[in-house]
Amino acid sequence: MDRAELDKIVFCFKQMLSYKNYVKDDVKLLNKVYLILGVAEKNNEENVNTYKYFINSVTKVTLDIAQVLGEENKEYFLSQIPRAINIALLDDEQKLELLDDLEPIEQKAVIQSFKYSDEEKIALLDRITNEFYRTEIIRSIEDDNKKIELLESVKKEKDRASIIESVQDEEKKIALLETCKSEANKTNIIVSLKDDNKKIELLKTIESEENKTRVIKSLHDDDKKIQLLEVIKRNKNKVDIIISIKNDDKKIEILKEIKNIIDRVKIIKSIQDDDKKIGLIDESIDEFSRMGIIKTLQDDDKKISMLDTITNESDRCEIIKGLQVDDKKIEALSYLDNSNLKLAVIRTINDDFKKDYALSMIDKNLDRVYQTISEFRNRKGNSNHKYKKINLPEDMTFGIEIESAGEYRALFPIPIGKWRNETDDSIGNNGIEIVSPVMKDKQEFVYEIYKVNEILQMMRMEPTQNCGGHVHIGADYIKTEEGFKQLIELWGNAEEVYFLISNKQGEVPREYTVKYATPISKKFEGVRLRRKSGNFIEDAKKIQAKRKTSLNLFDVNKRRNTIEFRLSNGTLDGDTWIENIRLYGRTVQVAEILGKIVEKIKSEEELTLEEKKLFALKEMLKDKKSLDEKMQILMHILFDKQEREVYQERFDANKKLAKKELDFEMLQFGKVDLGTISEETEAR
Repeated sequence: MDRAELDKIVFCFKQMLSYKNYVKDDVKLLNKVYLILGVAEKNNEENVNTYKYFINSVTKVTLDIAQVLGEENKEYFLSQIPRAINIALLDDEQKLELLDDLEPIEQKAVIQSFKYSDEEKIALLDRITNEFYRTEIIRSIEDDNKKIELLESVKKEKDRASIIESVQDEEKKIALLETCKSEANKTNIIVSLKDDNKKIELLKTIESEENKTRVIKSLHDDDKKIQLLEVIKRNKNKVDIIISIKNDDKKIEILKEIKNIIDRVKIIKSIQDDDKKIGLIDESIDEFSRMGIIKTLQDDDKKISMLDTITNESDRCEIIKGLQVDDKKIEALSYLDNSNLKLAVIRTINDDFKKDYALSMIDKNLDRVYQTISEFRNRKGNSNHKYKKINLPEDMTFGIEIESAGEYRALFPIPIGKWRNETDDSIGNNGIEIVSPVMKDKQEFVYEIYKVNEILQMMRMEPTQNCGGHVHIGADYIKTEEGFKQLIELWGNAEEVYFLISNKQGEVPREYTVKYATPISKKFEGVRLRRKSGNFIEDAKKIQAKRKTSLNLFDVNKRRNTIEFRLSNGTLDGDTWIENIRLYGRTVQVAEILGKIVEKIKSEEELTLEEKKLFALKEMLKDKKSLDEKMQILMHILFDKQEREVYQERFDANKKLAKKELDFEMLQFGKVDLGTISEETEAR
């Protein structure tokens, strides 16, 4: 990317200044500019000086726009811009602190943006031990002589060669060539020279044809490149040099001598002028190669005009996917008949609203999707759902994973809010897993749960036998080891009941429950964990043995730090999700209460009547009870009278189904007694 192209991008960025007063209402006005910035970052990996110019050019404009925003919008605005530009806004000491968090190309760019003087940079070297950083700091020094003096302090020849490349004086640079033993390093230095004649003179010092090719490709004069083609023997290297020629007409003249069709296509693709490129497409070029050439055209309209020359619909799809403008992609959908190919194009549309519109175009039954997504983003529309709250503690966090499958799987409009789209191989090729953000029991999150499920339904997604309805409850809600012990006992001794009430009325656990949500009570049967010291959670994980169990503790004390309940089937019913979140959240809530009760018993504190009753009910689950008796005990432990109704209905209906459809003997439930209170304490 040359200086003129960069200036165009910076100009585009500056044009946004005229809109900065509107940014307060819609930060997305800057999206297109940032897309361009992102491309610029990727294209400058080999030219750090160009990258430095670019970053410095946009930094002031970024600050100007940020200044008109309120604090909340300013923070969001700065979070959207490319990271290297964001860091370039900081002072040099702050940049140093952040270097370790960056990718190598970003590290180079940020070091190049230092405002330290040469003397300050040299002094800075005494504080830096990282060889990569030291090399880049030396490269950024303006004074060639100071830079050369520091070469002796650099250990690796590759790093020394990198510093020599940055020397401005070409005679000094050439004189330093003899310090390099590696021909690859010498070639890098020669390529960095600006004078073509000096490059050609040094060409005779290079033996490898690949390295010679690199030097010839770096020449500025096309005629000199053409003259030197005769010193290259390998056809591949010749073609690489021809492709590097800037003048289209000279390139086309050489093309007349190229017979190999693959080489001809490579060269035609490299031609800049769209019309000249189109004029070179003839009958000797097969359709697949023709498609490849059309994809390289710069003008969307010219690409579309060539679609009729392509008979294979998949190849047409590839061309349309490569169009730069979203509106043009939507326009070109008429060239496709196959719905899946249309969907493949729609996935590449950047603008969420245009993507939604295109989706509604290809299937009239999905017209409502656009409206529903708009309602979600703007928090408008119907919110008359059965539940407004879940009835969980305010400080309890949770998250859900909505799994489903269908032909429109890749078109779920992520990002909307903070919900994200993830792949899960266990669901199958048409599967999608929509992962919620961390949520709390607030009306806004209940609304989102309903809306996301509605959108998936309207997109013809549906749960399959491979789909689970996993609920994560924040493990930080349980403060003590005793609370986790109580959770395992409570869950383990009522696990058979949980298997019947973890799905909506009339639905038993899916066929793959044994594989993806294995009961844990049998694993903990006979285990006694009474130790006053040691890591109970890690011991429990070893007993659990695998992640895919009904109650999964593997994420506790890890980055996610959640207790995962994997028992429920996949569902797109919002009511069922709310009821399941309440069921599992209340289980964790009660486990924490029971943990505190046990601590009081151990310290011989007096229990309240309610505490005695709750603990007694939990202990009763350890006794030999019928399934109906365990259900009644669990309901009294978890819910008030009004809340029990929905789970009782689930139990009554699903118990009958289970006799026909569920092999409880195969599921192997057990009795769990972890010995949470010593016999001496119990005796007292």
